[in-house]
Amino acid sequence: MTTTKSFNKQLGKNIKIARIIKELKQSELAKLTHVTVNYISLIETGRKTPSIPMLCKIANALEANIDELLKIKNN
Repeated sequence: MTTTKSFNKQLGKNIKIARIIKELKQSELAKLTHVTVNYISLIETGRKTPSIPMLCKIANALEANIDELLKIKNN
């Protein structure tokens, strides 16, 4: 079973990977989604969970599929 904490960490990791693939800095993603760099950092480190509308904004900015961002990878 996936805990909320581990889900948030995986979601943040997936967002970070997608951002790096798009060659965007956190500040650029923050600007595209109209939030602070600190908020993007908190999401990427799993300390904040984005709302569904925010997740949509992030996915659109990254040109990523929400399904991919939400995937839980078993290690």
